Amino acid sequence: MMSFDVFAIEYTLGKRKFDLPLPKEWLAKSPKKDSLVFFDAKESQPRPIISVYSSPFEFPKDLSVFESSYKMKKKEWVSEVDAKENGAPKFEYLKESRTVLISYFFEVNKISYIEEVSFQECDKDSGMGLKILRPVKSELSQSKSLLLSKLCLH
Repeated sequence: MMSFDVFAIEYTLGKRKFDLPLPKEWLAKSPKKDSLVFFDAKESQPRPIISVYSSPFEFPKDLSVFESSYKMKKKEWVSEVDAKENGAPKFEYLKESRTVLISYFFEVNKISYIEEVSFQECDKDSGMGLKILRPVKSELSQSKSLLLSKLCLH
């Protein structure tokens, strides 16, 4: 089971600073300049991976258009990586915080995964994303609170 300290640590990505309850030693070298990647290197693979990244996200005015576009991109991705969908993405809209939560189950190389994503609108055409990718068999007890971390405060 993956768990982490209740004390949040400040991280910086571009001009944004935010607090996450993730230990500094989990911060890994990211393949992209505009993202942060976290994982517990002591945990065996496949292990949960958490990424935080800049996203040109604007809270959707038309939810059906947003969902349809997201589902289409996931279907393309599934085809590209030879994965198998285990159900359609599930969406939760938090209008007050201008946040969309998405959960998606899929299988790659006979391993079932869950991808949990939070998109937050910060400013017009500017947002942040937080993604938790983990094998279904591994637990991440605080995933909901991590997905609801405020990434756009300062």
